[in-house]
Amino acid sequence: MVIDSTKVSAYCRKVMVAVAYQRRTLPIMWDWVEHNRGHSTTRFQIGLLKRVQALIPTGVKVSLVGDGEFNHPLLIEELELWQWDYALRQKCNTLIMQGHDCVWKRLDRFALKPGDLIWLDRVLLTQASPYPTNLVLHWKVGEKDPWFLATNQLSGRDTLRLYLYNATYGGRGSSSKRCKLS
Repeated sequence: MVIDSTKVSAYCRKVMVAVAYQRRTLPIMWDWVEHNRGHSTTRFQIGLLKRVQALIPTGVKVSLVGDGEFNHPLLIEELELWQWDYALRQKCNTLIMQGHDCVWKRLDRFALKPGDLIWLDRVLLTQASPYPTNLVLHWKVGEKDPWFLATNQLSGRDTLRLYLYNATYGGRGSSSKRCKLS
């Protein structure tokens, strides 16, 4: 599944959950957010996904991808409680902590070049609301900027397979907000 949002007017956004199927997305749930700036709230996103979850039969394996609007650790925690797979794009200025370093590092401070794939196992995601997850840092050849994906997949390749299939057939697949890498 894919979660994405679209600005429909100066004061309204549509947030949609869709199933990616045969190079198409089939919307299954959407809602409107009325405000004049920014993204939908994490509470709103979780509420929408709970409505989707209620439609899914017990035992069905669910995978969700989303762009940087859907990056909050509270959303990730909810997805893990539901046992959903996920690959959620993170913003380049997101802070993470690896292992026992006790140092927070911005994602755009990793030295990446086109073609690179870095797997970070069990990092703490965001200083403001720390939550353990895996992270894939990947700069796909031909893309202007690298991808930073929070995931519960077991490898970088599995994460990219999940993200690329759903993002290519269901969403944007690339960030609209660019980062300057040092």
